[in-house]
Amino acid sequence: MNLLGKKILITGGTGSFGEAFLRHCLQTDVKEIRIFSRDEKKQHDLRKKISDKRVRYFLGDIRDSQSLFDAVYGVHYIFHAAAYKHVVYMEEFPIEAIKTNVIGTENLIQIAIQLHIEKIIFLSTDKAVEPINVMGTTKALMEKVILSKAKHYAKPEMVIVRYGNVLASRGSVIPMMVDALKTGRKMILNGQNTSRFFMTIQESIQLVEEALQRGKHGEIWIHKAQATTLKSLYTFLARKLNKSIAFEERILPTNEKEHEILMTTQEGAFAIEENNYFIIPKLDSHVKPTGLKAYTSIDHLMSEESLKNLLEKDALLNGLL
Repeated sequence: MNLLGKKILITGGTGSFGEAFLRHCLQTDVKEIRIFSRDEKKQHDLRKKISDKRVRYFLGDIRDSQSLFDAVYGVHYIFHAAAYKHVVYMEEFPIEAIKTNVIGTENLIQIAIQLHIEKIIFLSTDKAVEPINVMGTTKALMEKVILSKAKHYAKPEMVIVRYGNVLASRGSVIPMMVDALKTGRKMILNGQNTSRFFMTIQESIQLVEEALQRGKHGEIWIHKAQATTLKSLYTFLARKLNKSIAFEERILPTNEKEHEILMTTQEGAFAIEENNYFIIPKLDSHVKPTGLKAYTSIDHLMSEESLKNLLEKDALLNGLL
């Protein structure tokens, strides 16, 4: 990734992706990295872990245009990871999810247009595809806001990346499973065969890199992730930790899907397929239909060996275990 002489901003920069991407960018010739988040404790912890003069910290909220303006001013690229992501909490506070995931994104785009930013990479999720919960719905609206702005403004270039669960990221299912196994608690699993997409933190960074280097205005880039059932994942981790298997299955809540979708049939009709990615082009660019099918988690379940290989190469999981 060529960041020579560039100033970049990572919103939500104290999260799992933000910290990993920060470390990755520090290995380049980047001129300055700005970390923007509202969590002063996480910023304090990150300052202690990473000592580099190229890193600057900005305390603020994407809901607040003034604090956001100060962080955006003078940067070349923005990586927008700030969001509310917890499904259950967002069901309780839907307006808060709208304020951050939708209006916060609108604030960022408006400021980026005003300040002539070169490019923004927006992080989205499989839950934005045919959403059934508040978190997914607000991320779907976020995507719509971005694509609408891309139709009306040529700059900044705006590219969306969409992926499933990042292995062992904070607040995700794997840390919950590991904690339950280590403490001897029974794990609650919803749904008989609930499946989810998973990718390593390294794969998420690579997807963002590709979108920055090659992504075109108004495109959606999708990582062709593999999936596993939560029961298979829990069983594998129990064996890995040499712990007894103890879980209880419950009926799937109405705000959770049994299987996730990364790309719909309608999107696949025009999507371009590469080795590791699908690229959904800007749909007003007179693209020819390609006729690809929907990409769903139940259709791309990993073998036990593939799951083992994926888990063993993930940096976040290695630190957790």
